[in-house]
Amino acid sequence: MDFIGPDRILYTWAKSSSLTTLQATGDVTDLKISLDGSLVTYTRLDGNEHYSLWIISFEDSNAQVMTNNDFVNFKIN
Repeated sequence: MDFIGPDRILYTWAKSSSLTTLQATGDVTDLKISLDGSLVTYTRLDGNEHYSLWIISFEDSNAQVMTNNDFVNFKIN
């Protein structure tokens, strides 16, 4: 199970292990888990009100930015 704490940190928890911090940036706003459960995508909101989209693997916890564009300018069809 993955969740964002009240501190806006991204955590994961499994029955077989303890609570683990995936990202301790303190600016995570939303998350989605891949269908196979191996990846988490999440958004971050910086102090200037700009969003960025990130992806992280459970295996190596190496986060990568997918886009650092401000989502306000995205068009929704």
